[in-house]
Amino acid sequence: MFESMARLPSLMSVVALSTTLGVPLSLWAQTNSPNVGQAAAETDADSALQGSWKYLIGGTVLSAPEYSGSDRHATEVRELLAIRVGRWRLSTSQAGPLLDFASTTLGPGASTQFSLVPGLKLGVGLRLDNGRRSSTSAYLLGQPEVRRTVRARVALSQSLGEHWNLGANVSVDLLGRGGGATAGADIGWRTEIAPGWEAGVGAGITGGNRTHMQSLFGAVPGSALGGPTGYSPASGLQQVGASANMRYALSPQWLVFGTLQAGRLVGEAARSPLTLQRNSWGVGAGVAWRCCAPSPALGPAAAAR
Repeated sequence: MFESMARLPSLMSVVALSTTLGVPLSLWAQTNSPNVGQAAAETDADSALQGSWKYLIGGTVLSAPEYSGSDRHATEVRELLAIRVGRWRLSTSQAGPLLDFASTTLGPGASTQFSLVPGLKLGVGLRLDNGRRSSTSAYLLGQPEVRRTVRARVALSQSLGEHWNLGANVSVDLLGRGGGATAGADIGWRTEIAPGWEAGVGAGITGGNRTHMQSLFGAVPGSALGGPTGYSPASGLQQVGASANMRYALSPQWLVFGTLQAGRLVGEAARSPLTLQRNSWGVGAGVAWRCCAPSPALGPAAAAR
């Protein structure tokens, strides 16, 4: 299903970087941090999850490119839904981070995570990928639909101290509907900047195998942007990006938030005739209500509001 990933040097370089960094960084964390205290804290946190549950509902307004590479923006309203029971979480793509702000291994859909060693966590999950409709943009007329599918995701997250995390992930289309395989690596920073206020920034890089790149950036001959010969991209790096987010707890249950994202397509994705703008940006804002306890990341000051 990975289409002989060993023959995909650009994508495998991301996977290799993510994997090889995981062990040394966990050893670094064990050498340069109070392991006993950290291990005890993580054990207490894992124990606290057993039998616990909470949920979140809300809405958000997003403005982003019509598709990856478009020079036109579209604005839409999305619902936010998330529930966590013990170690398991089920959420829409925007809701999960609001429910578990500190988690970097849990993805949208159904997911769970485990502590491997102090500071190193493994996350696994399944999610519904809605694909891409040709009707999304006039630029995509004549392009085949990217069908809806189910993706499996595996992620590693290494804590680099109180505020920093290094992550890596691999995602695969389980139904073979053209979604292909992707891999990524990222680094993030988060903190509580004031009572009730949380902020985070991050940067990352993603890549895909030939199947994935063909579905999103391949152009059919004779289509709106395909020209007479079309375009068939190879596997490789796809995008580099950065993000910033902030949220404020109005009360233990209500919160408001905002996000800002920027990215740049690279390699085969940037050379696609479907790519009319390599640089992209997106903004979002919303409100949500959660039950039944405030997030531990808010701290006692916010919980007392």
